[in-house]
Amino acid sequence: MSEVVDLLADLTAIPSVNPGSAADSDPPRGEAQIIDYIEDRLTNKGIACQPPR
Repeated sequence: MSEVVDLLADLTAIPSVNPGSAADSDPPRGEAQIIDYIEDRLTNKGIACQPPR
């Protein structure tokens, strides 16, 4: 269960707020960081994936 908790903690730490709602001074946000994170996790586990870009 620790792997699930770690996964959820990592995902909730990634700023994924709609970029239109962020101030210009905020760091880049949006779904791209979430997609990159999930792609890395899957690839590291030997699962091929091709996320939409």
